[in-house]
Amino acid sequence: MRTSKRTAFRALQGVRFAWASSWSILAGRRSARRLLIVSDSRGLNLTRRTFLAYPELLACRYRSVRKVHESKWTTLADVHRFGHKMRFSEFDAVVVHVGISDFSPRPRTSARDQLYAAKQADYDSLFGKQAMARHLSCDLGVPYEGESTQNMFSLEMAEASLLPWLRSIPNLVFVTGSPVLSDWTGDYWKPRPANIGMANDYFRLLDRGLPGTISQMHWDRPAILRYTTDSIHLNAAGHRYLADQIRARCDTLFQ
Repeated sequence: MRTSKRTAFRALQGVRFAWASSWSILAGRRSARRLLIVSDSRGLNLTRRTFLAYPELLACRYRSVRKVHESKWTTLADVHRFGHKMRFSEFDAVVVHVGISDFSPRPRTSARDQLYAAKQADYDSLFGKQAMARHLSCDLGVPYEGESTQNMFSLEMAEASLLPWLRSIPNLVFVTGSPVLSDWTGDYWKPRPANIGMANDYFRLLDRGLPGTISQMHWDRPAILRYTTDSIHLNAAGHRYLADQIRARCDTLFQ
């Protein structure tokens, strides 16, 4: 990982809840609506350039924007845990921009011994302990970094458990990822697994199964190059684009 990204991630370790209201000086007339934004690293500015990421841009539009970024690997299991800690219904919109860490293939030991080991209670609560054990006992049959790959749950598990729970979140605004290009990694520091495209299937499932999703799955190659740094993380133009999309969706939701 590039030094700038590694430094950013280390600086964010242990961060739990942060209010993104310090940019209010940039705002004119702001809406009194309350937004909750739960994001993984895609909600951060990970570049060397200085610009506002989309949560900060939205804080210029809405009086109260509460941003939650759990750690380097913020997962949908974390979002499920947040739902037990806070009342989603207290917010006028709940923006969830999470999932790439769950859906993407990784070395099997990373999935089982790092991500699942750190968040076992949260994954078991969402999918069930037996379902998780069955899934992690197998692999995807594609090697990466000297071992087989695995992700955190199957499409069937997502359809059976994840979708119904996400549908229960009031005023949900789910943001998908963009298609991951297999032949372009931008500023990402190493090759990705050959089966990285499987994450697209999960985003398509949620795009079809959730109302009011903000989808980036229609982005073509020029759009991906225009708005991202590496097919996954947003550049300045991408953050502005997504802020506009979320604002438009919220304005419709609030009518």
